[in-house]
Amino acid sequence: MANSLGTTLGDNISQSVLDHLVEAMPPLMRFYMGFSDQRARKDETIKTRIPSVTAAYDASGGYSAKDVTGTDVSVTASNFKATSASFSPSEMSSTNRDLVSEFAAPLASALAEGLLNDFYSIITASAFTNSNVKVAADMDSDTCRLMRKKLSARKAPLIGRLGVLNGDAYEALTGDPLVNSINSNPTAHDVVSLAPASFVHAGATWFEAPNLPNNSEALNGFQIAPGAIVGATGVPRDANEDGLVGWEDVPKNAAVRVVTDLDDEGQGTGISVLERRTRKEDGSAQIDYAWIYGFAAGNAALLERVTES
Repeated sequence: MANSLGTTLGDNISQSVLDHLVEAMPPLMRFYMGFSDQRARKDETIKTRIPSVTAAYDASGGYSAKDVTGTDVSVTASNFKATSASFSPSEMSSTNRDLVSEFAAPLASALAEGLLNDFYSIITASAFTNSNVKVAADMDSDTCRLMRKKLSARKAPLIGRLGVLNGDAYEALTGDPLVNSINSNPTAHDVVSLAPASFVHAGATWFEAPNLPNNSEALNGFQIAPGAIVGATGVPRDANEDGLVGWEDVPKNAAVRVVTDLDDEGQGTGISVLERRTRKEDGSAQIDYAWIYGFAAGNAALLERVTES
């Protein structure tokens, strides 16, 4: 029987993977995902709601009852994705380095990239029919402002808007004279640098997505407000867990647990993954991280696509 790794080994490793996963996931996912440490079944349908847009009113004469509505959206958890790293007996015995921790970053990056690719696949002309800005040449500041204008005309929330562009469009936008002016005078325009990989301009935080698919329409990018796309994640069950009916007397071959990005006060992103750690009889070892998730189009008015004309 294979021996499972002891539980004291994984604390630092797990935190390292979570740290890298949070870093690899742009704020896009933190705004539009419902992360959960609850168990999920593949292809399970999860019901969620998008609240309606409301408005403030003059309450000097008293409070008034205001009806609010919500739109039901069904999300199918159709994606069961994992990343794994295996180490041979020779690798385990030939170095004192912490091999698993060294691979934390690529493991997390692969998980994030898989999720983002599935997120991007939702952004199609059929799902967002009334939202398309066409560019004949390079992406520029004028296009950003036009996208902002169109979203605002459809009553999209001003807070939390995000823009995502493919590599060529992002390169063109960062070379725009107005955007590029941050290098000499960042306070002169509506341009604020956040990090080498993102900046704020025309009411949105812009990110580069080198693997953004064209989705059969030469999609260059999009600007999105909360509620345009909804998603949910969960943690898959594993045969090595306690309480699995019918498997009580079967020896385990892995140590399994759920790891979550939350501190002792419940603060954090809530990103949760299943962790499996295995030490095999032949002296090799393996670590796996997995989750289940799904996406669905929400309020189509809250997303603006940009495509080549």
